[in-house]
Amino acid sequence: MTQPLKIDHSFAEMLRHLIEARGGSQTTLAAGTGIAESTISEVLSGRRGLNLKHVVALARYFHVGPAVFIGDGTKP
Repeated sequence: MTQPLKIDHSFAEMLRHLIEARGGSQTTLAAGTGIAESTISEVLSGRRGLNLKHVVALARYFHVGPAVFIGDGTKP
């Protein structure tokens, strides 16, 4: 089982921004990435982190580098 990666609220805000910038919704993101809509909701609310599979799917969907969704280890 893949371990969750560290996430802080800035990553949730980045994800929210990317969804809005694309004119999408949690539903369209779920359909486009294969990530459950409930998981996306939990990530956006800060209740859940991302695992590597999620990071890869989101990076591909938004055409950004995975680093956008992964902390650099400087935040607790």
